[in-house]
Formats: sequence, structure tokens, C-alpha cells
Amino acid sequence: MVLASCQGSPAPDGIILIAVDTLRADRLGLYGHDRPISPVLDAWAEEAVIFEHAQATSPWTLPTFASIFTGRLPSGHGAGGGQKRAVHRRAPLAAGVTTVAERLREAGFATGGFVTNPFLKERFGLSKGFETWDYEHHRPAVPSVARALGWLDDHREEPFFLFLHLIEPHLPYRPPESVAGRFTGPGPHPWEYPILGTIRRSARHDGLTDDHERWISALYDEEVAAVDAALDTLFRHLRETGLDETTLVVFTSDHGEELFDHGGFEHGHTLYQELLHVPLALRGPGIAPRRVEEPVSVADLAPTLLDAVGLEPSPDVAGLSLWPHVVRDRPPPRRPLVSEQTLYGSPRWAVVEWPWKLERIARGRRQRLFHLERDPLERTDRADERPEVARRLSASLDEILARSRAAPRDEAVETPLDSETLEDLRTLGYVE
Repeated sequence: MVLASCQGSPAPDGIILIAVDTLRADRLGLYGHDRPISPVLDAWAEEAVIFEHAQATSPWTLPTFASIFTGRLPSGHGAGGGQKRAVHRRAPLAAGVTTVAERLREAGFATGGFVTNPFLKERFGLSKGFETWDYEHHRPAVPSVARALGWLDDHREEPFFLFLHLIEPHLPYRPPESVAGRFTGPGPHPWEYPILGTIRRSARHDGLTDDHERWISALYDEEVAAVDAALDTLFRHLRETGLDETTLVVFTSDHGEELFDHGGFEHGHTLYQELLHVPLALRGPGIAPRRVEEPVSVADLAPTLLDAVGLEPSPDVAGLSLWPHVVRDRPPPRRPLVSEQTLYGSPRWAVVEWPWKLERIARGRRQRLFHLERDPLERTDRADERPEVARRLSASLDEILARSRAAPRDEAVETPLDSETLEDLRTLGYVE
């Protein structure tokens, strides 16, 4: 039985959470990208609430998705942590931390997840609460959508929560024939694809030319275009079955991708906005389309989804329910938002209190301050110029991290991975 929404608005009969892996917000038309790579999403979002400044809680998959499912920061849920910096010894979600799927299943929802990233395998704990958890390594968007729609048709007469994870545009960048060459052109190309091994070796030795970088950026856009086309099938199905009138659909990403914005490539290694600024849009019953300027966190999604169907969010989460601000035309409060836990290199933390952003780097205990409105590319450190702002944000960061670490949970324990998972990670570029 579906509960009434706490906010007096029509409660959705079902929830679909779509998360596109490695998708930067600024590579979609609805966020201003000038290439026509996302016409389906752009049209769908015309009837959605779009959050202009949604922040990922981490620059890589496991900790951010754990935040999406639990409402906690990485330091509060444990997923992706561990004493060793090795990629293959990352901890799963800490025992005792409740997921949104667990809460929804207890309330009578059918729960199904369709995932393709090895960091979403059951061993990492994010499948808790899902009756169906369908993992296939690097499954393309078209068959992923088809599998998810098969499950949806089986459960459409009952309350449901569907999580659809699409791997493109994650490495190794091999766009399907339907879009290959659309932006890269007919060739000749700097490299053959998939580009994984070649780019890793070349980037490490500074062997990339402007042509390489433009071609790689165009490949990324082709992969986004492939996802966009696949989502057309999902959205048409919702319209044809009438589910679009009763279902809350959420679209987001776990993190972005650095495409040489700061001289690097890929993700997991920094906390620049090209990795942390992700798309976030909600569409469904009782939602009037508009754009929201106030920054929010993906950790807000777990309490938001629960609130939408009348369930009380857990009291020990970092996230804030956005549902009152989605169904009513009022902005969410401005508050400091924290991102943490890099996958590679020195540990880093960031706090955004719009328009200011403070980044802390463990190595050398460095802090840098950026003004995101005047300096969206984060080129100019203003910590010396505005020390009072740096001190205030630093204190906010310490306070939020202390509160996050104090949230009740069992210890997250790192465990070595099996050979199959290691090989899956290797094909995505996580392991040499």
C-alpha cells in the first residue's frame, strides 16, 4: 500500500531512479552544452524540476552511490573506505546502515536494481533491500533499459522502486555503431578505440596533443548520445502505459569526468567541479517544472524519496529531504555541502557554501578557496585574499565531518576482491 506524501501532494505509485555513470552536468543540453547530444533528456526535463548545482559526495562510484542510497556522507557510511589506498581493497557499505531500498521494501514496494559497474556488485553492500539485483559487467544502455522494462512490466500493478544504472560514458569509450563518428567524424582518428590502455600510457607521459583531447572529448559525447537514445525507449514506455502520470522519475549521476580541464583525465583523483557537479532532475505527479539555483547534494536523494511516499527519513543522515521544495515553489535552504574520499592520490575534502568552495588536501595540509560564480573553472585560489571565508568554511567542514563520523554504524571492513571483480575493474581502468 502506497502511503500519502508527507507534504500533502499526490504520492507517486512508483519510483524510478536513473543514474548515468560518469556523466558531467555540463555535457547535457539542459545544462548548456552546445552539442546536440541529449535531445531526449532535454525534452523530458522540460517537465521536471532541475537542480542547477547538484553536488556528488565523492568523485567515484562506490561512495557516491552509497550516499544516494543512505543519505550519509562517505565518512558516515564507510563504503569505499579502508586503511590502504589500493583500489582493490575498498570497504563495502558498513553493516547496520539502512538503505532507501530496505525502507521501501518494508513499506511494501517491489524493489529492483539493474547495474553494470563492478563497484555495484552485491559484495559492496548497495544491493541491500533489493529483491532483484541484476549485475552484468559493462552491459550497454539498450539491453540495460530492456531488462529494466521487463522487470517494470512484471511489477507495475504494485508499488515499485526501480534503480537503473547505465555505464556509458565511463571508460573504455566504445560508442555503438548508431552514434560512432557522429562527433568524432569519419577519421583518420588519433587512436583506435577502445582507448583505455593507450590513453593511460599517453596521459602518464604527457603525450597528448590538442587533436587527441578533442577526439577523446567527442568520444565522450558520443557515449552520452548513446545513453540519451536508449532512454527514449524508457520514456516512451512510461507514456504509453500511463506510468508517467503516477511515477516519480529521478535522473542523476554518481560523478563526472575530467576531460583535461585541469590537465588530467578520468575521475577519482580530484574534487574539481567537473567531477562533482552532476545532473539532478525530478519529474512526476505534483511536480511543476522549474529550475532551482540553490545547491543540493546527492545525499539528499534518500530522504527525498522516502518523504515522497510518506515515510519519515532516518534522523541520522546528512541529507535533507528536497520533497517540500520540489512540490512547492520554494527554494531549499543554503547550507554547506561536503564531498570527500578520493580513489587515487592524496585524500581530499571539499565544502561548498555557495558561491564559495574550500578544498583541503591531506598532503601538506593545504587549503584552497575558489569563488564558483566568478571562477567556475577553479583557476584562482583566494584563500590568502579572503582568509575569513576560508576559516569559516574550514570550521564548517570539520563540524560536518565530525557529525558524519559520529553517526551510528558498524565498522566498514576492507576485503580483498575476487579475480573476476578485479578483471571487471581492470577493463574499466580502475586497476592496472
